[in-house]
Amino acid sequence: MLSLRHCLGMLMLVGMLLPQTALAGPLHDAAENGDLDEVKRLIGEGADVNARDDYSLTPLHFSAGAGHTAVVELLIAEGADVNAEHQMGTPLHPAALFGHQAIAAALLAAGADPNATSAKGVTPLHFAAGKGQRVVAELLIVNGADVNARDKDGATPLHPGVVNGHKAVVELLIAKGADINARTKAELTPLRAADLAGREEIAALLKRHGATEELSI
Repeated sequence: MLSLRHCLGMLMLVGMLLPQTALAGPLHDAAENGDLDEVKRLIGEGADVNARDDYSLTPLHFSAGAGHTAVVELLIAEGADVNAEHQMGTPLHPAALFGHQAIAAALLAAGADPNATSAKGVTPLHFAAGKGQRVVAELLIVNGADVNARDKDGATPLHPGVVNGHKAVVELLIAKGADINARTKAELTPLRAADLAGREEIAALLKRHGATEELSI
């Protein structure tokens, strides 16, 4: 199984700018590995739950992305900042990207901002949509995520959902009020994106819901 640091390196494919490895302290390592006893021991010895590694990631970022619910809950209980900012986003971003529903719920219950953005303006819902994480996407929306949030290129969550062929997510976003004719700064609509990506079934779905035929890029 790949470590979270290697997985995070993959996030560059969806708009994050993050090195594949980062030098971290013992608490970061224990959080990433899901070693609850070690996390407890280190905190008991005074480890800072909001410590930053060399790339400004907190232990909560790593445990949230790695799917270690018990560690996430402990860190939150010990005062971890659920909205700790980083160029990749808050801890909710990797939780959404990797589809960790229980962790996303715990973060949201603790006050995580569902509309927090990465350095590129990407929200957790963009990530959930782009990776086909329908359950987490719905959880985010129920908790106030903006289905029409724009990243710095003008893309809404519907765009990555369409491009990556996640029909169930696309249907959810449409049902929740997504603008099916939203245009990016490059004038790319979801329908045009579907055509370019060869997503014929999703293109047909968009047309049934009124997507415009007047497309340009």
